[in-house]
Amino acid sequence: MKENFQASQPDRPINDVFLSIIIPAYNEAEQLPQTLNALRDSVEGLELKTEVIVVDNGSTDQTAKIAQQAGARLVREPKRQISRVRNAGAEQARGDWFLFLDADTHLSPALLRATIQQMNSGDYLAGGAQLEFRRHAPWYARLGLWCWNVLMKLLPLAAGSYFWVENKAFFQAGKFSEKVYASEEIWLALSLARKAWNQNKRFGLIVDPPAKTSARKFRRFNCLQSFLWFAKFILAPWLVFFRSACKKFWYD
Repeated sequence: MKENFQASQPDRPINDVFLSIIIPAYNEAEQLPQTLNALRDSVEGLELKTEVIVVDNGSTDQTAKIAQQAGARLVREPKRQISRVRNAGAEQARGDWFLFLDADTHLSPALLRATIQQMNSGDYLAGGAQLEFRRHAPWYARLGLWCWNVLMKLLPLAAGSYFWVENKAFFQAGKFSEKVYASEEIWLALSLARKAWNQNKRFGLIVDPPAKTSARKFRRFNCLQSFLWFAKFILAPWLVFFRSACKKFWYD
């Protein structure tokens, strides 16, 4: 993908940032082209140095080929663990800031600009964005997303689908925990929030515009199944340490 672009608003410069955009992907041939197109549209017109890294997690479809044809740098990580995949991309990244973006999450120009401005401000160490479903989703999925958005406003949290962090702070905080198979973004966010507090900085949250993501996981489960699935992890949070317990929702 392109690396240098003309600023669309020179009175609000954002060119101080070298941004590595890291996308974990497992069999994402259907979703990845749309995500990369949205990303390209968002980067164009900004005076911004970027690199796009797609971490192929052992895909059996055309994911790797699509990433390379789009101009992304391809990294391969065979172990099926989302935290390990994200870390693999970060370890190969050259930017001074990282943006972790899921393969089914679309980045808008306005959200990218808001994110870069927070990075450039010197006030933030890491952060995220509120989420919104791109298309119609079941009511229980919308309710769950609303609850998560409220939680992000109350606590220093960010969704793994849109998580930005300073390079140095990411590694100092211990990266995404490879001890867990889910909730890795929660542990990292809490660690970074403590670090930000100690450095008199902040853990940011962009409320408007939101990051637009897919509700595809929720379409596989009805209301009762979804409720029981998440209740299980609330009542027994240690289950995130076992891939078998997380497999049905996060790894199937």
